[in-house]
Amino acid sequence: MTTTKSHTGFGITAPRFTPEDEQRERDNLTESEKRELETRLYGDPVHGDGCDFFKKENGDVASISALIHEMNEALERIPLDQKESLTHAMDLCPDQITDSEKTRFLRRVDYNPKLAAKRYTRYWEKRLSIFGEDYCYLPFTLDGAFQRDAETLKRGLFFVLGKDASGRGVYYHDPSRHDWDKYDLYSLIRASWYFLDLAGRLSNDGQSIVGMIYQKHEVLSDFSKKFVLQNLELEMDCLPIRCNAVHLCHPNFVFGEIIAPVLKFILGKRFRLMFQVHRGLLQEVVAQLESFGIHKNIVPYDFGGNQRLDVVSWLEKRRTLDL
Repeated sequence: MTTTKSHTGFGITAPRFTPEDEQRERDNLTESEKRELETRLYGDPVHGDGCDFFKKENGDVASISALIHEMNEALERIPLDQKESLTHAMDLCPDQITDSEKTRFLRRVDYNPKLAAKRYTRYWEKRLSIFGEDYCYLPFTLDGAFQRDAETLKRGLFFVLGKDASGRGVYYHDPSRHDWDKYDLYSLIRASWYFLDLAGRLSNDGQSIVGMIYQKHEVLSDFSKKFVLQNLELEMDCLPIRCNAVHLCHPNFVFGEIIAPVLKFILGKRFRLMFQVHRGLLQEVVAQLESFGIHKNIVPYDFGGNQRLDVVSWLEKRRTLDL
């Protein structure tokens, strides 16, 4: 592991994870870790449809109800000063405190009620800190909690492209569309939150997602360490989603050679191992993505795929549906 002077907005000498570091880390994986990593990266088109989750929930309603009951008991035992936001939510927006939402959190932690309670509490505390008291408890819709973020959402920074071959929601991020004069960090995090949550809900198992990042312009200010850390916290500690792979496509020199090594250090082992970099001509990268189960039909047209993105029209349709 080495360090380098960074001019990417860090303002510090940032640690880097080198290719040699990566190789050593992969060489030290056990056989079971290698199999798990392969499943995460490539998915499981045969069993990746969420059947195991929903058979468990639909076929054994009594067990799920019992788990929700245990989760509620675990929530009761959490000290009040650690669940103030959740307590307020129960009073101010009880329609959002549902068994179906709690089931999402149970899924994320493999149906462990105590862990689900802790995650659910952290979710509401994080929601308060990012949305603020005036918006935290509004409906989680474009005209509710996200009503301040219309400009950020419609820039095309984020999108949900569809599902991969294993039924996992594909979360898309184009950092080159950043314009820090148009919004602040919190609005950026909220916009990302909207699409992360949607990708999880879209997936066949209600939680699994993969990420795609396109970075095509050499704009140093596009990258934000704080944004990356906040997104990591959302996935690891707060939201009922599980990221299985991150695909960085067409990185320019600055992003690929300077930012990415620093980013890999920040990500930690779990995310670092699932972080894939794709270079080459447009169709070469499309072919690489297809080998991971991401079909050309959902890849953006500007990058060699078939999907023409119209984020503004898409958002308007969502708004008319009160979503």
